[in-house]
Amino acid sequence: MDFRPAQSPVPAPPPLPPWWQEIPGSGVIATLESPSVVRSDTDRFVTSEAKSTGARADTVPAVRRDSAKSSDSTATSIGRQGLFSRDLLAFRISEGPCLAPWVTEQVLQALRGTVLSCFESHHKLPQWISGHQSNGCQTREVHLATVPLIGRDAATGDSSPEILGVALALPRDVPPIERLHLFARLSKRMEADGGLTLRLGRLGRVRLSGPIELEGFADRTIASLVATAGEWASVTPVVLHRFPKCKPAGSPDWQAEVRSMIRDACRHADVPDPVTVRCDLVSFVAGLPPAARAPEAYPLLKPRSAGAPKPQLHVRLTFAEPVAGPLVLGLGKYRGFGLCVSSEG
Repeated sequence: MDFRPAQSPVPAPPPLPPWWQEIPGSGVIATLESPSVVRSDTDRFVTSEAKSTGARADTVPAVRRDSAKSSDSTATSIGRQGLFSRDLLAFRISEGPCLAPWVTEQVLQALRGTVLSCFESHHKLPQWISGHQSNGCQTREVHLATVPLIGRDAATGDSSPEILGVALALPRDVPPIERLHLFARLSKRMEADGGLTLRLGRLGRVRLSGPIELEGFADRTIASLVATAGEWASVTPVVLHRFPKCKPAGSPDWQAEVRSMIRDACRHADVPDPVTVRCDLVSFVAGLPPAARAPEAYPLLKPRSAGAPKPQLHVRLTFAEPVAGPLVLGLGKYRGFGLCVSSEG
């Protein structure tokens, strides 16, 4: 198993995250790019209406964002914003084993546990962090999501994608002062321990450093998670909220029902209905694992309650208007599943 070289802990506290630097009045301007990372494949479950009209979103060029304008409203000057703020709190894996994409759920479960352990009492946590109400029931409000940062490590020269880091996606409507409260807790832990440590059972443990800008990763795919674009493709599979009723699987009626369910997932993510929806078990992003039912595929997302795991698929979506990332869809959106990347060049 390949390991990254150990690095000496840095006692100094981490720098302020991007969302704190970009509070109105700071004058910070960010440049976002959306590189082409998706292989061409136009015959996968394309909707009949899109085939007949030839509809396709216009290419969205690189965008400059002025921090004096709010980036987290549902309809911004740079595109339609979904449920989460585009300012991800990202951390790099600086020490530990190389992690394949299909261990995403295990890594993010450890990340969530580490974040919650930074607080003395889980009962006093706000719902947007814990994801639970004071009575212990799961909240219906938008809350903190964990996402994997998957790409290729230029330092090792390995062409296989791996988990290079992790990130926290904050709800777009959380006030800056509450975001700062979360960051202060993480900063205190990192200052004391020289970073954040994730314990992954048999996989060992990894150490996180940061927070860092997404542009700090060598693989530009990661930076395109927060691009503004009309075309998106899943990095991790989108988990459907129920089993399709139409039989057999793969039939035209089944495909139409699945496309309708993906559109429902887009509405739940507060983004427009896509003009075209393509679905497949095989990833539309070159090199990433299949969605399921194949060697080295993503495992089925474990349900929180009793019942069988729901179907999960890779998707490629085209919107009639620009959508601003991060775009996370489906039943597992708070657990790293359904994460999409811009597929525009």
